[in-house]
Amino acid sequence: MSIIHKQVFENQTVSTNVKAAPVNPKFNLDYAASIKWTTPTFVSDETTPKVAITAPTSTTSIEAGAAVAIAATATDTDGTISKVEFSVNGTLISTDETSPYTATWTPTTKGAYTITAKATDNTNKTGTATVTANVTVPQSPYGGTPLAIPGKIEFEHFDEGGADAAYSDSSPGSETDVAFRADEDVDIENCTDVGTGYNLGWTVAGEWLEYTVNVGAAGKYKLDLRVACSGTGRTITLKMGETTIANNVTIPSTTGWQIWQTVTVPEVTLAAGKQVLRVTIGATDYVNLNYMTFTSLDVKDDCPNDPNKTAPGTCGCGVPDVDTDKDGIMDCLDGCPADAKKTAPGLCGCGVVEGTCSTISIPLKAGWNLVGYPYEKSVTIEIAFSSIFDKLEIVKDQNGFYTKSGSQFLNSLKTVSWAKGYLIKVSAPCELKWTDK
Repeated sequence: MSIIHKQVFENQTVSTNVKAAPVNPKFNLDYAASIKWTTPTFVSDETTPKVAITAPTSTTSIEAGAAVAIAATATDTDGTISKVEFSVNGTLISTDETSPYTATWTPTTKGAYTITAKATDNTNKTGTATVTANVTVPQSPYGGTPLAIPGKIEFEHFDEGGADAAYSDSSPGSETDVAFRADEDVDIENCTDVGTGYNLGWTVAGEWLEYTVNVGAAGKYKLDLRVACSGTGRTITLKMGETTIANNVTIPSTTGWQIWQTVTVPEVTLAAGKQVLRVTIGATDYVNLNYMTFTSLDVKDDCPNDPNKTAPGTCGCGVPDVDTDKDGIMDCLDGCPADAKKTAPGLCGCGVVEGTCSTISIPLKAGWNLVGYPYEKSVTIEIAFSSIFDKLEIVKDQNGFYTKSGSQFLNSLKTVSWAKGYLIKVSAPCELKWTDK
């Protein structure tokens, strides 16, 4: 009404906002008095199913790998509940048609998940409820095995378990685009120190990281810290459990974030066994950390150039005493280090059970014997006659010869091939076995 009046009688440019100009004094018109303002009321459909998730809640502690019990209630005022469907991040995991409505879900990775319960009644009306579940991984050593002391510990090998469990970081996400442990908030960057790899950067006062370690023997140790920073006032503190082992260690300016220097704590005292080491950044922001090394002061070091060993052990300095297949034989002595059932290739090779591959046996008498290689390929003399190599003396064909006791440089026969004949001389009766691996 006010808009038409102004346009017709006053030839004015008109605002459509009646609330802004409620009165026209020229004609003593009160537009606002003619209008009754109301707020619309939205009425929900009370006949749709009402559903609520009772477990888990947003505060429930959930660990990856553990089964999670999901429970919901559902009611309908004008009918019955036909089913309740449970989904996680939009993927249906279970349907329950009878009360109490439940499902089981086992998360495999950490993160935030949306759990949805959707109730359907007998008229196909639906109602939904959601809850956000935060899944963590239990704190555990990086790689699954406690880090060994004495030994070298990379700072980027902090425990699994995520923020506030294995570490505290002041900002979410990483300051870099390095792919290594990119799902963590700790800032990891490429390192140009000797050995390259990674280092921690952008460390802020009060941030901390934890490392599950196994101290081989109680006693005194030298601690070396590989560090870099530009500026003074930086410190770090190390605690083993509740005991401070190195307090406010001064980190000098190395004049650059990738100019590395070793800072030595001459002596720290450690208890033996599995425990948690915490490294905390001091009051001044920013120090780059590459690795730390613990060296025993109580044990004679017979492997001074091997930070992981103080004695040669089975495999010697510089070679880890590792038994990959857990068969009791160290890899350095195991001809089949990844095959728990074999320590030598045998006729069939590592990973293949003896007697299950194709084998041809040929009895030989002492002295000269004529044999032919039966497989469509060529193999070396050493492989072809491995089953009798301790008795083998000479192999020859029409073009060349092989003498085991002579100079290998002079041997003109190196391999045997399919469909060719060979004269072989052995020192005693034996059985030649040829295998098509």
